[in-house]
Amino acid sequence: MDVSAYEQPWHRLEGEELSRAVVKIAEGLWNDSLGWRGRCKESLGLFEGRRLPGLAAAAYMQSGKYAGETYDRLTCNLPRSLCLTAQAKLAARQRPKPQFMVTDGDWDVKRRAKRLDRFVEAQMHHTQGCYEDAWEIGQQIFLDGCVFGLGVCKVWADLDGQQCSIDRVFPWEILVDPVEARFGNPRNMFHRYGFSRDELLERYADDGKATAAIKTAKEWEESSDYRRASPGSKQVTVYEAWILPGNKKSPGRHVICIDGCILEDEEWDEQDFPFVFIRWTNEMIGFYGTSLVEEVAGLNEEMNHTLQRMQEAERKCSNGVFVFEEGSIAPEALESNDIGTLVAVAKGAQMAPNYFAPSAYADSTMNFLNLMKQWQFELSGISEMSATSRKESGVTAGVALRTLADLETERFAVVFRQYEQFFTSMARRMVAETRKLAEEHKDFAVKWAGGQYLATIDWEKCNLADDQYQVRIESVGSTKNTPADRAQLASELLSQGMISPQAYQSIIGSGMLDTPGEMDRNDRWRRWVEKQVESWLDTEDGDEAPFEPPIKFMPLEQALLQVAEAYADALLDGAPEANREPFTRFMEMCDRMIKDRVAQALAAQQAAGPAPAPPTQEAA
Repeated sequence: MDVSAYEQPWHRLEGEELSRAVVKIAEGLWNDSLGWRGRCKESLGLFEGRRLPGLAAAAYMQSGKYAGETYDRLTCNLPRSLCLTAQAKLAARQRPKPQFMVTDGDWDVKRRAKRLDRFVEAQMHHTQGCYEDAWEIGQQIFLDGCVFGLGVCKVWADLDGQQCSIDRVFPWEILVDPVEARFGNPRNMFHRYGFSRDELLERYADDGKATAAIKTAKEWEESSDYRRASPGSKQVTVYEAWILPGNKKSPGRHVICIDGCILEDEEWDEQDFPFVFIRWTNEMIGFYGTSLVEEVAGLNEEMNHTLQRMQEAERKCSNGVFVFEEGSIAPEALESNDIGTLVAVAKGAQMAPNYFAPSAYADSTMNFLNLMKQWQFELSGISEMSATSRKESGVTAGVALRTLADLETERFAVVFRQYEQFFTSMARRMVAETRKLAEEHKDFAVKWAGGQYLATIDWEKCNLADDQYQVRIESVGSTKNTPADRAQLASELLSQGMISPQAYQSIIGSGMLDTPGEMDRNDRWRRWVEKQVESWLDTEDGDEAPFEPPIKFMPLEQALLQVAEAYADALLDGAPEANREPFTRFMEMCDRMIKDRVAQALAAQQAAGPAPAPPTQEAA
């Protein structure tokens, strides 16, 4: 790359000079990353099981059956199986939920943090293009990390759609200076991608200079090694550049441009880029990662080479052989393709014909094939039991099966932790982008589906400064997160008295029952009380808390215990007296009603007189 592009820092330039510098740097980094894109293409070909001409969607239209240098027929696509198994075990089984932690002190901050939990959860449930929600797109980004070594998504404020959008980004479109990013944390980042020319013309229709530049901008090429025009989409090459703030004298900056024209230019005061990353394995030096496909590629190549040789040997060397004395058998008797053949031997032949079925390949060849297969499982850390959905021979006890799962999970502890951190980073990005939405839409709010009905949460009631919170993930260990494991664990906790029957019903009802409505009948009073408690806690200074007294037909003992536990949490959180008063009023009313019920039952028993003695054996 031409180092003269760095003689003047790009973020200190303006106008056309700025756009030229951004394009020059991005194109130089693009050309320098040819080897990285080559790695991605090879990994993608191994995963798809076909030879792709380039990293382009159109390349799939002309792809053929995968062929290596030493084989071109029978293949076994084990890398694909390993990647999909890792995705299923580590990503699909979990739905990490970010939680916002604040300091112990300010009651208002604590309530805002709880609302912020629900606010971000509601945003994560939004549909993201072809993906149902943020967790589904997270599974795809995890698979990208398995195949390419790096998975990337972009979180941005969709002002027109009024939501935080999450876009999947191909990792080779993210460009960094390898020297600046040698420790994995660059300050400059560039995004080179294709965007619709027509949509850009509509967006900047009022800017004559931008319109002229967009019309003459060069057409987007998905892959430098596979060029194909796309007249239907008419996409042009767009460049985005970020520099993170260093200090007061060196602020951050964000630029969107095409060659010769700046489309967007703004300060960037955030401490991270608008991207969220996940890697299968971090490389020792640099920004990108090593993929699961690359880890097993060499062994998979050798396994398929052996498999092809066995295929060829089977076809050529496994035919039956007759050994007979010349002239003792008519040649036409051996030329039949019938399943059963009668072979007549001439009278007086010195030697009866012998039939041999030779082995096409030796046992050592089969052992070598199995060894290559076994090493791929061992090297990747994925057990063959998981990849093939079977249990190991001789392992029948549930404890033993869980132990095998525990050992496998320990192997992926780092990867699984990265998957959790992926969602904490996504939550922070959503908060940052929501502030931009709130600037444009003052009454910005979301719909949270925390119960049976949607609840509206206003941004102004949950907004927190970045230095007021930290994000963490509250998740269940992956070793015990199947429906059967959850039910078993819940039964053990219930038998030990560590959870209530209501909690047990909630656990098994969410994932085990086909008709959760049947279980829901036993849960309605608890949810009614919970709604009451939330309304008391959300009451702000000067407002009167809504209050509904307990009903004598409800399970008063359970309601009293539920409110008492919530009251203890409110005391620990430092709730004001105005918020605690409805708790004490409700508990006192429950206590009086329980005592009255007991007294009435006792009075009725006394009025009825002593119960008659049971008949004796003689009387009977």
